[in-house]
Amino acid sequence: MSDLRALVLSGHIAEAAEVLASLTEPQTADLTWGGYALLILGQRPQAELLLRRASAQGGVQARIFLTVLELEQGALDRAQALLDAAEPELSGPEEEAMYWRERARLLTVRGESREAVMNAALRAWDACALAAPAIQVAVAQYLGFLWTYYDEPAAALPYLEFAQEQALPHQLDAVRLTTAEALLDVGRPEEARQQWQAIESPLYAWNAQLLEANDLSVRGDVAGALALLEDLSAATWPHPRSEVVILRQLLSVQLLLGSPQFGATLARARHLTLTPYDEQFLDSLEGLALARAGAPGGLPLLRRVAEQQEAAGAGQGAVLTRLALAAYEPQATDAHLGRAAELAAALPLSLRRRQLRAEQYGPLLSGAVTALQARPPGDEARQLLLSETPGPALRLSTLGRGELVRNGEAVRLRMTRTPEILAYLLLNGPARLPELLLDLFPEVPAARAQNYFHQLRSDLAARVPEVQITYHKGTRLYRLETAAPLVWDVAEVRAHLQGEDVDAGGLLGLSFDPFLPQADSEWAASFRQQLSDEVVQAGMTGAHDLLRRGEAESALRLSEKLLALDPLSPALLALSVQAEAAAHGPDHARQRLHRARQVALQELGEVPAELTGDLSD
Repeated sequence: MSDLRALVLSGHIAEAAEVLASLTEPQTADLTWGGYALLILGQRPQAELLLRRASAQGGVQARIFLTVLELEQGALDRAQALLDAAEPELSGPEEEAMYWRERARLLTVRGESREAVMNAALRAWDACALAAPAIQVAVAQYLGFLWTYYDEPAAALPYLEFAQEQALPHQLDAVRLTTAEALLDVGRPEEARQQWQAIESPLYAWNAQLLEANDLSVRGDVAGALALLEDLSAATWPHPRSEVVILRQLLSVQLLLGSPQFGATLARARHLTLTPYDEQFLDSLEGLALARAGAPGGLPLLRRVAEQQEAAGAGQGAVLTRLALAAYEPQATDAHLGRAAELAAALPLSLRRRQLRAEQYGPLLSGAVTALQARPPGDEARQLLLSETPGPALRLSTLGRGELVRNGEAVRLRMTRTPEILAYLLLNGPARLPELLLDLFPEVPAARAQNYFHQLRSDLAARVPEVQITYHKGTRLYRLETAAPLVWDVAEVRAHLQGEDVDAGGLLGLSFDPFLPQADSEWAASFRQQLSDEVVQAGMTGAHDLLRRGEAESALRLSEKLLALDPLSPALLALSVQAEAAAHGPDHARQRLHRARQVALQELGEVPAELTGDLSD
């Protein structure tokens, strides 16, 4: 058996095809990986023939690769059957990763819930940590696509940046395309253009033209976008999905311009193989067109689409459909705006903040925007749907427990080590990935630690859009960037420790809980001890100052807080005795001194010199 697998996974696709052609009796693995090589080269009929032969011979990986072709053709039931047959026989990280990637793709086109799709995709990401880099890139690229598809492109970029760094030559154009889509959506059009203009493969040329049409439309050149999309739609497409995607975008532009060709294009699209999402999309456009024209069927169609979207959990689509109803059903405007606001409140913060703005809705929804803007500035629906809410109050708590707090509520982070990594970057500044992983994940295999870190970056961007760990390709540095002030409890404590005069009164009001007590990395333990030493040293200075000023009770309270950090410090124990004497008299002080000596004997084996004298010393 030839090692076609190694050739394909190392990026030698053409060489793999040549080796395949030279084989007189190819085995199942040869047919599988040779077929996959032909699939990458765009030779789909030949690829399908080989993969079907391998699948018939029991090739699990071949069945997974075949689902790519079935999904392209819209044959969802056949794709489902292939994956169901492959699942019981999965072995190894590559098969598992690709299985869950294709399972996520199938769930996506079936219109399943976002939760189900993302769970499958993240299982692929977890599995691919120990797979070949080419498999990691394939999974990362699809995760980037999904986050953009779900209108959270900031969460897509961590995966896509990883994919750009690791991609083999034949993978680069797919990654560039997905990255360009995400960059356009986060408002970085110049970088997006650089991505799609670098695409070389004819397989992705039409996708790049779609992005260019979208960019033209956003920049106000809707006529230019229409001309480009009409040229694309006139071409012959071997894959129905390609034609559906093009016609969806063409219909959106035609509707915006009021083109007389809208009806004919819609009818053409209706005759293609459509997913539930496609059907909803076309119904929403048709309903909007009819409602704008005052035709009787428009509003019932939009109501039906809104109900379907809400039932499927398509939050943003449901919001926009409700806004369309508010725009074209004036007698029910308030009710539709109220429902739109309820749906918007349940959307992820990043989506709500980026997408729900007046300038994003366009002229077709201007009636709804006008109705919202007529409401008082503090109106909840107006704030939610026009993104007029004030910037959030952000706080990173790492003393006692780790959590990121937004507007007084702890954020439910999927990745539990997020507070530790944020603290690391706040303390050390920008960091390269190898050093960061070595400091924070020394016990974890590098590949798994790397996957965890990128998933953490994505999760953070999705849940707290104002706080992101960004990557700078030129310097290869990761840095923490915030769009609103981030208060860190450690920084608050340290502010009271600095300067010639320690703020003893301020220290009394602060938490002296240990830094991330559950974190077991060597870095966290080291910083925990360093911070404790800083607090104890400054606190003792402050406590002595309080004693000199006659504030014995405060000095005693401060010494007791410090003892929680360093219960065996002879100097601290002596200070607490001194403060006790000043606050409550010698009898109480003798009792405290006795207890201190007992603790020292039990834990240290001797009584330190600081505790050997009596109260007259």
